[in-house]
Amino acid sequence: MPPTKRRVRMARNYDRSQSPATRLPGSAPFVLRPARAALLAGVAFFLTTHGIPSMADDDPFLWLEDVQGDKALAWARERNAQSRARLESHPRFTQFRDEILQVLNARDRIPTVGRQGKWLYNFWQDDTNKRGLWRRTTL
Repeated sequence: MPPTKRRVRMARNYDRSQSPATRLPGSAPFVLRPARAALLAGVAFFLTTHGIPSMADDDPFLWLEDVQGDKALAWARERNAQSRARLESHPRFTQFRDEILQVLNARDRIPTVGRQGKWLYNFWQDDTNKRGLWRRTTL
């Protein structure tokens, strides 16, 4: 039976259907056409039968995951030494370091405050609390 204009129009409207099965509230309709469904099924079959290769299997730096291991710590010390040498070779390094330390160690700092619920929190470091102190208060 040859397609009529009405059947073609109905098919086009069906593809743009907005049935609840193909549409989430507030989103555009999604129509899963047979070709798309076949492609997705083929990809899913391939991935389940062949598996997805794990990135950890061929990671040459997997040994760095052992953060307390001697090899990882030696590698980190070596990289830190390279970084320090490069930074300290800059002609204005001591000037920048002194300016930054002056700002960080100033006594006239304005504390920054974060709010969580009814509490206000602040992390404070000074000469007395070198490692820092969490302070909490209400308004």
